[in-house]
Amino acid sequence: TILCQEIDTSGVYIGKGSMKEMAQFTVKEVSARIEILTMKSLEFKGYICHSFIQENRLCVCVLSNEEYPTRAAHGLIRNILKEFSSHIKENEWQNAGEGEIKWAKLAQYLASYQN
Repeated sequence: TILCQEIDTSGVYIGKGSMKEMAQFTVKEVSARIEILTMKSLEFKGYICHSFIQENRLCVCVLSNEEYPTRAAHGLIRNILKEFSSHIKENEWQNAGEGEIKWAKLAQYLASYQN
């Protein structure tokens, strides 16, 4: 389940709807397949899906192009997990459905880590 997401398809030369669908598919597949407490960066169709899953099964994925630094993506993941966990209670996100968590801080993280 994707609890919350922030997607920026500017500069991507495929249809915005299809990019969003590809991103959602990739995130769901990768998060379902990685081992707990494992930081992974996996290539999928020319993009890299950087991800980490905690023991409580909360997972953050960052989808980027091949040029984006792995270290920056992994730093972003750690920051998001730390801040998300401090603002959204575990029982709240565990009981949430697809897209039900509204967390404005995610857009701020995307903007600050893009360049």
